[in-house]
Amino acid sequence: MFDQTTCVAFPGSSGGGVFLKSGENSKYVGMLVRGAGEGFNLIVPVRRMVDYCQKNKIMWALDADVKMPPEEELK
Repeated sequence: MFDQTTCVAFPGSSGGGVFLKSGENSKYVGMLVRGAGEGFNLIVPVRRMVDYCQKNKIMWALDADVKMPPEEELK
């Protein structure tokens, strides 16, 4: 359930964002999780993050428009 990318990344980059730049705009496409060299890396794609958050009812973790529940409810 990972996407492969050829973006340049180095050891210690795990958890970093991968962005697609189009003109003046950038779009977050995933989080770097595994590298096997400078130009062969795996990312957790945004679609997988969204699916996980929807299934677990924690969309507030990704979407600033979704209100975070109070701490008592999270416990």
